[in-house]
Amino acid sequence: MTAESLLDVRRRLLESAKGFGFPDPRGGEPMKFDPEAAAILFQHLPICPGEASRDEVWSFMSSCLLPDLTTWRFPDQNDRRFLGGVRNAFQRLWWRAAMLREDDAPDPWALVRLPEDALVGLMERPGISSNRTVARAIATAIAKLAESLPSALREDGWRAAYKRIRQRIPLVNLDALPQTELADQLESLCRQSVVEVRNAHPAAS
Repeated sequence: MTAESLLDVRRRLLESAKGFGFPDPRGGEPMKFDPEAAAILFQHLPICPGEASRDEVWSFMSSCLLPDLTTWRFPDQNDRRFLGGVRNAFQRLWWRAAMLREDDAPDPWALVRLPEDALVGLMERPGISSNRTVARAIATAIAKLAESLPSALREDGWRAAYKRIRQRIPLVNLDALPQTELADQLESLCRQSVVEVRNAHPAAS
């Protein structure tokens, strides 16, 4: 990896961030930067999954190459955003793009634009996100669930759905299911979660 390639990634990310208010987090929309940043990192950072699994790669990215963007995106400057790991400012975005992009879809990055809480609930649980096919199927089902609930209840819906999916894993090998059957099972679990949340909050639904 050359210095030129790294500086090119930095330039692209800075140009994108400026569209969301960088460098002023108070007047901008830092969270909306994440999907574009995920696509840029995946498309223009020349690394393979093995390298992307190394925390020191992302410690360098967030602490040495892009500390200004890290601080803008996370003004509290929590160590976890600078050090490598699932909460690193850029590591989490690269893996979202790697796992959830849909190369043949009209909008390959649609699932990467799911709300932050929904993505965290998926990507920070290796048991449901380590298989790319399963992760995309879950994200697709979660996106449909969001359409079935008012915004005030969606977070409860995601939590209920993820809980049901994790409970199903010891009983059914999701990795081995045909894609259609996988989608059907996940959508069924999400529908049950919608009913559960609506029954718990009748006034809001």
